Amino acid sequence: MQRSCLLSRYSSAASVAIQGTLFLALTALLVAPVNAEPGQYLGPREIALSPDQQQLYVVEADATQVDVVDLAARKVARSIKLPESPTGIAVSPDGKTIYVTCGVSEGIVCVVDVPSGNVQKKFAVGHSPYAPSITPDGKTLFVCNRFNNDVSVVNVESGETTKRIPVLREPVSSAVTPDGKTVLISNLLPIDPSDANNVAAEVTII
Repeated sequence: MQRSCLLSRYSSAASVAIQGTLFLALTALLVAPVNAEPGQYLGPREIALSPDQQQLYVVEADATQVDVVDLAARKVARSIKLPESPTGIAVSPDGKTIYVTCGVSEGIVCVVDVPSGNVQKKFAVGHSPYAPSITPDGKTLFVCNRFNNDVSVVNVESGETTKRIPVLREPVSSAVTPDGKTVLISNLLPIDPSDANNVAAEVTII
C-alpha cells in the first residue's frame, strides 16, 4: 500500500539530530586533506556515516570511488574503487557492508565488504539508481530508479529484486523508518506539467 502527501514540517527532534550529524560530517570534510592531484575533480555526491559514527563514506562520482574518512583523525583513510560512477550509498546496520548504487541505464548495486574494501557482488536494479536505504534488520534494500519512476525492493542475501513499486516521477531519495515498516520516497518532479501555475513535488509513503 502506498500514498502520497505534501510535507510541511518535520519533527523538531529528528531535525536537530539530522542537523547535528550533518554538521559533524561536513566539519570533518572541510578539514580533511583531499586524495586528488591538482586539477582532478572527485565529484563528491553523497555521504553516509558508519553506525559507530567513526567513519564517513563519501561518494565520489567523478573519481568512481568511495572515500573513507576517519573522523577522529579528520583525514581520508582510504579509497574504494568501483566499476562504474557511484550515485548513492547505504550502510548495513552492523557496519560491515556498504551498498553503493552505480551506473545509468543498466543500474547496479555494488556490495562492498568494509574491512577489505572489495566489491563482493553486484545486483541489477533500474535506470539511474539513487539513494539506497536499508531496513533495520539489514535484510531488504530499497533503491530509487529515477527514470523508471519506481523503487526496487531487493533481498540483500540473494540479490534478487522481489518487486518494483511504481512511484510518482523521478524518485531521488529514500529513508526507512526506525521500525522498518515504512519507506519515504521523495520525487524530484510532480506528475503535473512543470510550467503550470501551481507546481509541487510530492513524497511517496510505502
